[in-house]
Amino acid sequence: FSIERDLEVFQAIRPFKHLGIFLPNGMQSTLQSYMNNFADGIDVQFIPISDEPTADLNELNENVEAIYLLPNLYSSEADFQILIDGINARKLPSFRLIGRNDVERGVLASISPSDYVNVYARRIAINVMKILEGQKAEDLPIQITGVEDDFVINVATMEQLEVYPPFEVLGKATLID
Repeated sequence: FSIERDLEVFQAIRPFKHLGIFLPNGMQSTLQSYMNNFADGIDVQFIPISDEPTADLNELNENVEAIYLLPNLYSSEADFQILIDGINARKLPSFRLIGRNDVERGVLASISPSDYVNVYARRIAINVMKILEGQKAEDLPIQITGVEDDFVINVATMEQLEVYPPFEVLGKATLID
């Protein structure tokens, strides 16, 4: 997964200079240090999430033009849906790290490995089975193949936000909804 690549693709969908990032508490300094390597020219507002998505939305600066969403923000799917709906109501394009399912729920776009959970789970299960059968763990393959990136854009969200990416971007994406 690459936040740098995500932001490059997000900029191609809809250019922005002011980005809001919702993230779990305690991650801001780590993410800030990481983003200093590639986010030149982008003003970032970090919004640590609380237990109340409406309050978190109210923390957004007025100059924020786009939203980047990290995984595992809320323990409740309903709370995360409130956040998605609130972002869309503010007409802010959003991009989710690892989130095809969330794009289906209303996030504008995401790039995530296709079927990565199933492929990883299968590889782990096979390796555990071989270890239980007596094979040495050090002899087992650890590389996982067959996982490709899946770039998805939610067309209904795109129309709701009145965000129309260039055709070259749309041509690379799987369009849903």
